[in-house]
Amino acid sequence: MFTPGRCRDDALPPECLHDADLVDLLHHSCRACPARAHFWGHGEVAHQHALDASGDGRLPVSSYPCSENNTLSELAIKISTRVAVSRFCPLGFLAAYLISVQYSVSTKAFDAGMPLLEFAEASPYSGSNGFDLHPYPFWSETRSLALQLRFHGRFMAANLHMCDNRNDHNTLGRFVMRAAHNKPEAHCAARSSDYQL
Repeated sequence: MFTPGRCRDDALPPECLHDADLVDLLHHSCRACPARAHFWGHGEVAHQHALDASGDGRLPVSSYPCSENNTLSELAIKISTRVAVSRFCPLGFLAAYLISVQYSVSTKAFDAGMPLLEFAEASPYSGSNGFDLHPYPFWSETRSLALQLRFHGRFMAANLHMCDNRNDHNTLGRFVMRAAHNKPEAHCAARSSDYQL
């Protein structure tokens, strides 16, 4: 569902336009994400043969949190930690939080928490059959916003898993399970002399 006006400043609600960080988030997310990309039911990003806002149709390397220029991820974290944003511009807050969880490379599954999930579901941007954070370039026709947040809490983007392989286009749109194995280590007693034991 590509909506006209996506990625345009004037499509932001007036209350969001007064915050420079929220406008910057729109610009950076539109440069990083293809304008018609959205989430299918299984979490893959579908590109639908569209060019992104920068015009070349590829995700710029500078948008990855692995790179030295990680403006989008830093901006998203900055906004999602400002609780006041959730009150005056819930749209920008939810977009920032979604970016933050997508960029998280933690191998341990995490829960967004019921208050945030309920806030996402109660917002006008999410429904039972999908969500749309217009004019930000994030939407799904099959998964609610809370389900999308839960998905990213359990899976991470494969192309971000290892920063050395971030340019591997075979991993774009693929996800790996966040499955850290945190077993306590068991050290075997080993000695080469009685003195060391």
